[in-house]
Amino acid sequence: MSLSPMPSSQEAVPRVNSNGASTLLEVYLHA
Repeated sequence: MSLSPMPSSQEAVPRVNSNGASTLLEVYLHA
């Protein structure tokens, strides 16, 4: 799956609710 450097807020919100903030932070750190 290709993820943009800065996903839209609408995409970030559901991701945080589903995977959790920690997962979202890891994605940004690895990006």
